Amino acid sequence: MTKRIYTSIVCSLLLVFFMLLFSKCKKDDTTPPVITLNNINDTLITIELGGTYTPPGVSATDNKDGNIPANKIIITGLDNVKKDAAGHIIEAGEFIIGYHVQDAAGNSALELISKLHVRTDSLAGTYKITEIDTINKNQVSYTINVSQSPTIFNELIINKLRNMTDTIKVIVNQKFAAIPFQTFNANASIDSIVGDSGIYNGSPTNSSSNITDRFSLKTLRYTLRTKGLNDYYLANLVKTSSTITTHLILPKKQQPMKQQIIKSIINQPKPKGQAFKKL
Repeated sequence: MTKRIYTSIVCSLLLVFFMLLFSKCKKDDTTPPVITLNNINDTLITIELGGTYTPPGVSATDNKDGNIPANKIIITGLDNVKKDAAGHIIEAGEFIIGYHVQDAAGNSALELISKLHVRTDSLAGTYKITEIDTINKNQVSYTINVSQSPTIFNELIINKLRNMTDTIKVIVNQKFAAIPFQTFNANASIDSIVGDSGIYNGSPTNSSSNITDRFSLKTLRYTLRTKGLNDYYLANLVKTSSTITTHLILPKKQQPMKQQIIKSIINQPKPKGQAFKKL
């Protein structure tokens, strides 16, 4: 009996010893691993709409575990980068790609971030507009020029919208585009313009031989504020020699307009039951 008690005590002491030893070893490893980009210039990658993208390579090291295998590194944010079946990116904007890893002791590395900027150059070009006043049925056709902003990667500049002296800015983010609130200086009779969001086309089913040809503004929706009155427009756009139809939409009880101007949206057919979304 005494021998059994002695053996039990010894086993218990050994168990406590090893538990303390394991706990001490684990407690000693409190240093998280470190993730680094293989190319320091990959903190920001810029490509054009319709281009291809591969996440930049990274390495992870730990003071106890040494080099951590690449398959242990988790990459987040790639689901937001929309591509067609051939791997071409079909949505513009800024995307955040994150890298995460843990060492054997469970210490998490500080998240490493790489940004992807998808430019809107492919949307630039000449557009023909045919405007229709849905109230009076008057029709006017003219041409506008759309250019890429020299300073903002996902901003477009519209020139000669309704022959305005001021240019109009359009911000593109993912599959939506919108005219942000803007005030005017050169057009004395026009106070400001603001747009809802719209969609541009970049369908994976488009078989254009030139990948950038399939991207174009389709619909622009905007509100023109003139001397305290709001005038509402919906413009359908087709690139270059094609025709765009702009429909003037007046809300109920809207007072007559003194002057007109555009509100912009870029349109691909709306998803079922889904209205135009704001950025």
